[in-house]
Amino acid sequence: MTRTNRLCLALLAALASLTTSVFADTLEVGPGKPHEIIETAYRDARPGDVIAIYPKADGKPYSLALKVQKYGITFRGVSKDGKRVHISGEGFVYTGSGKAPRAIFEFRKKADENTIENLLLSDARNKPGNAAGVRINQANKITIRNCEIRFCDMGVISNGDLESNTAADQRIFDSELHHNGSDRFRGGSHNLYLDGTSAWIRGCYIHDSTVGHNLKARTHLTRIEYCRFRDAAEREIDIVNSASTMPLGSNAIVLGCDIAKRRGTNGNQGVFFFGADTGKTQRNGTLYIVNSTVSTPYNAGLVVLKSRFPASKEAPGVFVEFYNNIIWADGKRGRGRRIAEAYGSGDTNKVTGRRNWFCFGYRPGANSRVDPRENVVGGVRDRPPFLDGPGRDFRMKSTEMFGGKAIPLADLKLPNFGGDPDDGKLRQFTAPLGCELRPEGAPDLGAYKIG
Repeated sequence: MTRTNRLCLALLAALASLTTSVFADTLEVGPGKPHEIIETAYRDARPGDVIAIYPKADGKPYSLALKVQKYGITFRGVSKDGKRVHISGEGFVYTGSGKAPRAIFEFRKKADENTIENLLLSDARNKPGNAAGVRINQANKITIRNCEIRFCDMGVISNGDLESNTAADQRIFDSELHHNGSDRFRGGSHNLYLDGTSAWIRGCYIHDSTVGHNLKARTHLTRIEYCRFRDAAEREIDIVNSASTMPLGSNAIVLGCDIAKRRGTNGNQGVFFFGADTGKTQRNGTLYIVNSTVSTPYNAGLVVLKSRFPASKEAPGVFVEFYNNIIWADGKRGRGRRIAEAYGSGDTNKVTGRRNWFCFGYRPGANSRVDPRENVVGGVRDRPPFLDGPGRDFRMKSTEMFGGKAIPLADLKLPNFGGDPDDGKLRQFTAPLGCELRPEGAPDLGAYKIG
């Protein structure tokens, strides 16, 4: 393509965007509004429009099963007290056949750049156990912002692939996902179950998956930043394989996250999984765990690696890099804690780390490259000076237990994980949702500024 053609295409895109914004309307739904139900507002909506959804006067939820096939619509809950507007899936049969979606909101292929915000989605169920609050079916740049999704078979599920560049730039920001899962679909229902080109999860509170993981992803690029994870039935973060993860650079990052695993789980005791869990494909990339605080009561490997094929130049498998983390043993602080475990053709020699603090009981392992000279590994018995460790407030009071300083984020020279360009500034999770810039000063270990 010539430079002139590229300029023409850019100009046409800019004009289309300007036209959409100039002629955008707000369609109101609710008591005394032009629309009583969401479906008729969507029927009349055009690209760029906002569907403003007001609470019902009786406090009852809206009912919805909507296949979104239009471009650039925003579905926004609006209330005087700022509370999310409730939409329930009760009463619907989310079969996925014909006109019936398999979610409260299902975004179809080419229904790009749609947004839902300030909504509470609940109770989407079906017989197979795979109904969802939101289903992203090959659509790009779908944004979920300031929402709560609960009591569904799955909170959010997506599908797409890297080759066709579908399910690209999925964005889940400042949202709470909890108590999603179904006994009818054990092993396949999670708070988040993502596939496709790329996903970006930021400032979210994700907790209490009922039968699966808090987050499972098969996306080529997975960006998880400044989130709080708690009490998954299985793993907190499970990043696995698909056709989209065969190419080199199928990377993921866990940055600035606050993660605590529940005691007494009957499921997987590891916190992270990275690699291949099924099928004939492979993941070829690196998981970066950076400036996070992790608490677990188990001796099982903090991260489990699994490659399906022996390493080669074309398929080198999976790697893990730890930087600036605090890893704490909740409860009994026994010996024999493993930083990493490997299965299949996985190799703990592919695990490296610098400037991390691993509590008493952890050992690098025979094949690990987590060098005790560049980390604190298993040498301290005392509890870190958390503000409230038993209460799981993992903000730190002082740096007295930690040797050395953290590596500045900009100095790590991390690869691109999709989404907007990073400004190189470190942030931290802010309860109940969202994130903020860390206070100025020397960089610290863990998910929060110390002191």
